[in-house]
Amino acid sequence: MIEPVGLLPQAAWKLDNTPVAQFSETLVEVQALHIDSASFTQIANICEHDSERMKKHIMDIVAQRGKMHNPATGSGGVLIGTIHELDETYGKTHRLTIGDTIVSLTSLSWLPLYLENINAIHLDRSEVEVTGKAVFFRSNPLAKLHCRTSYIMCDSAASWLTGRDYRC
Repeated sequence: MIEPVGLLPQAAWKLDNTPVAQFSETLVEVQALHIDSASFTQIANICEHDSERMKKHIMDIVAQRGKMHNPATGSGGVLIGTIHELDETYGKTHRLTIGDTIVSLTSLSWLPLYLENINAIHLDRSEVEVTGKAVFFRSNPLAKLHCRTSYIMCDSAASWLTGRDYRC
C-alpha cells in the first residue's frame, strides 16, 4: 500500500503497482480487463462513448490508484492474463505453470495493476484489451482457463468469453 499505509488493498486509495513480483507474489501479463458493468457504463457515459477518451480515463484511474478501482462507483472488474512469474506455493495451490492463462476471481479493486497501453475498447461487452501486468498475492483466487476453438472456457468459474485469442 502506498496510501494510506496499513489498509487492505481494496480500501487503500493507492497501491504500489510496480510490475515486479516480490517474495510470495505472482506476476501476470494482462491481456484484457472485464470492467464491472456499473463502472464501465459510468466511464462510457462521462466520456460520451468515445473510445479514445475512455482509454485515457481508464489509464488515468490506474495511474492515480495503482489499480482499476473506479472512484465514482467503487468497483473494479476482473482480468484475463498469462502467468509470467510464479510463486512456487501459489503455483502448487492452483496447479499453475508459467504461460498458463487465468482469470482473476479477485476484483480489480484489490489487485496492483500496471498498464502500458490500452489497445482496444469493446463497448458491447465491457472489455478493454490491454498490455500490462498485475501482481497476485497468495490469497487471491483465480481460475485457469482452457481454450477450445474461438472460445475461452473457464472450468471453475463456469463462464465463457467469445472472440479473442488469449494465447492459451
